[in-house]
Amino acid sequence: MKVISYCRISSDEQSNHSIPYQEETIRKYCEFKGYTILKTYLEDYSAKNFERPRWREMMSFILNQKTEIGTDKSQWTGKIIFLRYDRFSRSFEKSLSIISQLGRLGIEIEMVESNIEMNSPESLLTRNIMLTLPEIENIKIGLRSREGSYKCRLSGGWTGKSLRGYNNIRVNNISTMDFNDDAPKIRESFEKVASGRYSINDVSRWL
Repeated sequence: MKVISYCRISSDEQSNHSIPYQEETIRKYCEFKGYTILKTYLEDYSAKNFERPRWREMMSFILNQKTEIGTDKSQWTGKIIFLRYDRFSRSFEKSLSIISQLGRLGIEIEMVESNIEMNSPESLLTRNIMLTLPEIENIKIGLRSREGSYKCRLSGGWTGKSLRGYNNIRVNNISTMDFNDDAPKIRESFEKVASGRYSINDVSRWL
């Protein structure tokens, strides 16, 4: 069986050390299963959708295997191997669409961890639950992040990117901002507008 190894992280999820781990784990798994890895794709992108650079590159290869490999379909990709479902996708709806698209191309997805063998009607339910869990986890992460941001701002903190004229700092373990070298110029720009002698566009050009 010829397969593709696909490893993915998102910069805001985990360190880059995860990629070598995924790649090595998938390689050993394929050796155990007797699979031949045709290509390995390493992605640093969110799994909220499939508009990912390396994913698009992989799909281009799959769609052009006749040119890339030859006319012998036994040498074409039969499966795409992932470490687990959250490395594949964090969107249940988009997952189903991609699985259907790959199925029409004669390609299955397979996980090293918690793989579901599609050999019974009940397997469909189990697989769909596994596809849903990463999306639920993503929603919960977003909720916790918003709750943390709200609490921080109630305490007088600032959780976003610093505004011009400020730097992000931490004071007593609270994220906030402090003036930087641009602060006097920003203050002067507000004074110019307040004077009524300069328009906002005038000040923007001056800045």
